[in-house]
Amino acid sequence: MLNKARKSIPMSHEIWIAAGRLLEQEATADPGKLVEAINKELDVVDKTIEAGVRELRRHQVLLTREQWLKEAERCETEGSPRTCEAIIKATVAMEVEEEDRLDTWITDAESAEARGMVGTSRAILAYALKVFPDKRNLWRKAADLEKAHGTRYVSRILFFFPRIVLMVVPKGISRRCPNPSRTLLPAS
Repeated sequence: MLNKARKSIPMSHEIWIAAGRLLEQEATADPGKLVEAINKELDVVDKTIEAGVRELRRHQVLLTREQWLKEAERCETEGSPRTCEAIIKATVAMEVEEEDRLDTWITDAESAEARGMVGTSRAILAYALKVFPDKRNLWRKAADLEKAHGTRYVSRILFFFPRIVLMVVPKGISRRCPNPSRTLLPAS
């Protein structure tokens, strides 16, 4: 049904986002599904949003970066964290000069956190860490976010081992972690 809608109205960003949300919902609906299968299905959410952004540009539908960030926050608020993350991955670098990326993304993450959009903030920091894996202050921001809003397990790791995290992370965790956007901290 959504495929027909996407084809008949290719200039609607809402349809692309709805498709991503539906895929996310289908991927996580069965509690007995294997984690590998869920992750594989969730990867399709990323590809769908990325394709949607590309198609919208092709049809001259140019949402601003701020509009996309608001859409990501809306997805987080409405219970679609992976769609939120996919929107961030596909659009957070738009309209940002190369030399301003780090500062802009840190500001975006801090603003999102201040509005209570922790998932959006986490996704922005994860994207920034992918681009800037050796920036110690960025890892510290991610660790602080997890300490303040992460799961109890992650918060305890950061509480008991902050020095280890800060010593290990800048020394190339991104080389050991194949997808830093999914995991901000090293697995032990």
